[in-house]
Amino acid sequence: MATKAEIVANAKVIKEETRNGANTATRVGQTLEDLANKSVGYKVYIAELSQTGTNAPVANVIENTLGGDIVWSYAYTGAYNGTLAGAFDFVGTFIKNDYRVATGGLRTVLSQGYVGSPNFVQILSYEIQSAAPGVEVSNISKDGLFSTQRIEIRVND
Repeated sequence: MATKAEIVANAKVIKEETRNGANTATRVGQTLEDLANKSVGYKVYIAELSQTGTNAPVANVIENTLGGDIVWSYAYTGAYNGTLAGAFDFVGTFIKNDYRVATGGLRTVLSQGYVGSPNFVQILSYEIQSAAPGVEVSNISKDGLFSTQRIEIRVND
């Protein structure tokens, strides 16, 4: 597999050959193949999670390059585990998930994720009730707070 520097060098040659009217089809084909095989430096899982009651979250997977399917399960109130053996790294895993601000009233729905072990990640959901903007009254773990929770998990290669 070509290095990034080799791919860039080939792209410059193709550009110059194109200017000079040379036939570059073979070089273009090889460069495109090299680009297609080039790792971006991480594996990714992107999904929209829905969850109701004490049911396990249901994932609508948008992209998954982790090498297996994450199995979602209900752990306890407001906590959901995503399991895939050996897929996660404490240092090299980044979890990003949406939070939603509910309409009407001073209620915020917040979620966060973390790596529980090399075999699972955990997503936590909270409902924050406020007496006034910026004045938190309670922070309660709760089920059923997200219907289309977008999550992205990146694991460095």
